[in-house]
Amino acid sequence: MSTPSSPTASIGPGGEDKAAQEEAMRERAAAAPTGDPVSPRPYDPADKDFQDPILTKGDVTVYTPTVSNSGVTVPVTVLNRGKKAAFYDVTLKVTGPGGFDTDLDIRIRGAGLSPNATWPTELTATDPGKPVPAEPVISVKKIDKRPYGTD
Repeated sequence: MSTPSSPTASIGPGGEDKAAQEEAMRERAAAAPTGDPVSPRPYDPADKDFQDPILTKGDVTVYTPTVSNSGVTVPVTVLNRGKKAAFYDVTLKVTGPGGFDTDLDIRIRGAGLSPNATWPTELTATDPGKPVPAEPVISVKKIDKRPYGTD
């Protein structure tokens, strides 16, 4: 009497099957924080983009923006000052003369941001049809910090 054979799984180094590893990788990619990382190297507080903070609120620090014809580029760091990994939803507001008014969002998910870890990013504010302000006004509109695992 023959019995149906079980499907064979490809086991990964952590004991997971290959399909589960690939699914986990897709989920991590989908949950990755928004914003463009400043660089692929680890955060370096000596980096010139992160030398002149103009605003700190909670775990968020905003640095001197760069203005170009295409928009306002705002360097930002999120530093988890807590004792546990955390998810973040941060919204910055960028305004200026001529009606320039836009929000920039940072979303940190995946495994969350570990305690004492810093997430550097640069976001570019644009407001189509409005002039790019030479001296933009930047404020922190929202910081939503939740413990890792609470989505």
